[in-house]
Amino acid sequence: MIMLLFVEVASNKVKPKHVPLPAEKRQEVPSLKRRKIGPVENSFNLENKDNLRGEWTPYSVGSNFTPHIITVNAGEDVTMKVISFSQQGPRALCILSANGVIKSVTLRQPDSSGGTLTYEGLFEILSLSGSFTPNESGGTRSRSGGMSVSLASPDGRVVGGGVAGLLVAASPVQ
Repeated sequence: MIMLLFVEVASNKVKPKHVPLPAEKRQEVPSLKRRKIGPVENSFNLENKDNLRGEWTPYSVGSNFTPHIITVNAGEDVTMKVISFSQQGPRALCILSANGVIKSVTLRQPDSSGGTLTYEGLFEILSLSGSFTPNESGGTRSRSGGMSVSLASPDGRVVGGGVAGLLVAASPVQ
């Protein structure tokens, strides 16, 4: 089974808001203690220094991400399954991880020839990542992005690169 874990990114952008911590919850960070050596030449005041320590802002970052898990059955093309899912709406997606076994993969060659290499056999997924984003230009909708994969053969060899064609599951993949 190949399991793909990815997040869907909402298309509307939410600007994070700054929420200052109350003074009683702030803690002095030892590495930020300063000794007065001489006159300070800049206009940086103490209030601005407090903002440099960093604060957690609840629900402001990552709140527009929705996790999904797709199962790709043996014999199906992982690439087409991901692209098909990404076309179900105007959303961007980012593949975080995957596990399972692949039986055939076509990768782009690393040189400038534009050729591809196809590997057949049983390969364990070490890493699968990628992203797809919707684009609109002149009323025409399209999608850009791609995937990269690292695979291990039964004898320990590792192959990988940009996916340029089929990525066929040998077992169910998530």
